[in-house]
Formats: sequence, structure tokens, C-alpha cells
Amino acid sequence: MSTKDQLHYAQIKADPEKYEQYLERKRRECRARQQKTGYETERKRLWRQNNREAAQRIRRAGHAVEAAVKAGRITKGKACSGCGDNKRRLEAHHHKGYDRSNWLEVLWLCPPCHRKAHGTAAP
Repeated sequence: MSTKDQLHYAQIKADPEKYEQYLERKRRECRARQQKTGYETERKRLWRQNNREAAQRIRRAGHAVEAAVKAGRITKGKACSGCGDNKRRLEAHHHKGYDRSNWLEVLWLCPPCHRKAHGTAAP
């Protein structure tokens, strides 16, 4: 968030009426996004609910990678390990699983290659 955006947000937050309007707009945007992608969101929510331990391991592994990158213990790749694309954002793929010993053993993949690696490639 830029300094200009921070100042604008501070001005909105200082005025209770404007802040309530801001929050309502954000809620509408969020609901619209959820309706647009509702199936995927609901499917993922149900999976997490039915697979709590696995979801927790995945979440912890992701947080460990984020913290390691932030601390400089590992470096984020510059290009996708799968296709070599260097224009897309990269995601950490835990190719050895989500056990604690493998938390920082990741390949940096673009989203399409990451989906392929998990066998969930979109048609």
C-alpha cells in the first residue's frame, strides 16, 4: 500500500460514516467474488472441514516457507521450475510432502504448473 493510499485510508477511517460505507463496499466486493467463484470456495471449505489434519499440515508448511523467505533462509525462484516462465508469480510446491522435515524442500512453480503437479489442472 502506498503512502498516498495509507493517508486516504486514514482519512476514511477517521470518519465513522465514511468508514462504514467503505466497509460495506468491501463486503459487497467480497460477496460478489464469492458468488463468482462460489463452487471452488465451497469445495475447498468442505475439503478443509473434512480433512482438518491435512489442511493444518499444508497451512503450516506454507507459513514455514513464507517465514523462511522473509528471513532469507531460502530464496524464491526467478522462473518456474516446470516451464521456465519468468513472468508469472511463483508458488512453492512441496514436492516431497508436507511433513515438517520437508517444509523447506520446495520447487517454485507458476500456478498452471502447480496445478499439473497436484493433478488438478484446469481443462
